[in-house]
Amino acid sequence: MFTVRGVTDDGRDTAVTWYEPGLARRDAPDNRRGLVGDEEIIERAILAEVDGRSVRATRTGPFYRVDLDEPVSTILLLTSYFQSFYRVDGDPPVVKIDRVPADAVA
Repeated sequence: MFTVRGVTDDGRDTAVTWYEPGLARRDAPDNRRGLVGDEEIIERAILAEVDGRSVRATRTGPFYRVDLDEPVSTILLLTSYFQSFYRVDGDPPVVKIDRVPADAVA
């Protein structure tokens, strides 16, 4: 479980919590696909998953297909809805990024 808090890209101060699949998710009140909190962000996240969108960890990748059951793609998606200054509480996943090849950056 982790919670992203901060000011959204449209200027609202809010939070969204993600629960991992399983008992914790089933016991979380009012969760939608494991998300609890700001309804607008939850709607955007669910639509991103349904549409098969991808999110990226850095400007050059790696890219992750949005899957709200998977913590890495979910945290990348949720944080993309917030301005640069946000806080993540709880147990966020570690995003592993391989070294970028020398010729990848001009």
